[in-house]
Amino acid sequence: MHNQMNTNAFLGVQGLGALNDNFVKQATLVLFSFGMIPLIGDSSLWTNAASGLFILPFLLFSTRAGRWAATQDYRTAMIRIKALELACALVAGAGLAFKQPLLLLLALFLLGTQSAFFGPIKFAWPARAVPQSELPKLTGMIESLTFVAILGGSLIGGALVYRPSLLILLVVGCAVLGIWLATRLCPMPAAVSTEVAYHDSEDTKRCRRLISWFWFLGASYLTQLGLLARELMAIDATQVSYCLAAFALGVSVGSPLAARLYQSHRLGWIGLIVLGLALPVLAQFDWRLGLAGLAGLGVAGGLYVVPIYVRLQTTLTAVELPQAIALNNRLNAVYMIASAVAGMALLGVLQITPRDYFWLLALSSLLVAPGVIRFDHHRAQHPDQT
Repeated sequence: MHNQMNTNAFLGVQGLGALNDNFVKQATLVLFSFGMIPLIGDSSLWTNAASGLFILPFLLFSTRAGRWAATQDYRTAMIRIKALELACALVAGAGLAFKQPLLLLLALFLLGTQSAFFGPIKFAWPARAVPQSELPKLTGMIESLTFVAILGGSLIGGALVYRPSLLILLVVGCAVLGIWLATRLCPMPAAVSTEVAYHDSEDTKRCRRLISWFWFLGASYLTQLGLLARELMAIDATQVSYCLAAFALGVSVGSPLAARLYQSHRLGWIGLIVLGLALPVLAQFDWRLGLAGLAGLGVAGGLYVVPIYVRLQTTLTAVELPQAIALNNRLNAVYMIASAVAGMALLGVLQITPRDYFWLLALSSLLVAPGVIRFDHHRAQHPDQT
């Protein structure tokens, strides 16, 4: 079943979908933030609504998506999901062309919905398509592509708001190409014909919490890049994209590197703490060192999270895995919302300094130390698993 063309087609489907999400999301945020589209009321309400509506489907539909994925041929399911993405692209295109904020919000909600349904397949497909020995490499490539898409989609989507026709063409083109690539995949019959109830084991719950912690940290750092740039690195708003590039490219390097290192999750976890503590000091000393610190944090994040995904892929059945990943996606959304709340509480209510905020963020990874230790314990008991 497995061949390189099949894998490349799958990576193309995944990468193009992530790009489109970020094209539309970033363009919408820029349009709302800078008043480039007619709005009623405060623009901050619209930007918060845009961010919230993209995450909301993961809370609403993830459980359903996991059960549905387990009963589908993955090739057919991806074609259907990509068809929905094309519909989303057309709605977004209409919103951009006619400057209709409600259409853009609808497009973001629909994009979030199709992402929620693609999410379980994103990690379940590799587990059935490639040998276990190749899973760390392929899973690392998936995480790498995700963050390259976040970077590329954010930069291009924000830049092309002044040329909406080109942005519309790009969004629709990516969706059409995604459908074509999905049709090039080999069939992968459903694991089960009817929905089956799923219950997490303690090890699976632990893995899900450890993965969601990565997304808590990632959302915290990405949300506060402007604060880091302005208050600690002393660079202007036009250079914040350098910070995004450093962090995203770091994750894109660390994720595939995880396949080459033994117990990379432990090394990554230590790096998240040590480099997180060093980041404010490096940023204040020299902005270039601050970028290096962000890149190092990204590498550490990739090293940390990939082996935990691989644990799920190698210990769960074809029926269980998409449902576990779906529940994990829902938990990721909760943790990302919690990161925003924590940021508002610490910086807005308690008014701690930016340096103290980043130090607390680094030290907060100590909270997952018991999970990391138990992860190692399970690995020692099952040395054949990555």
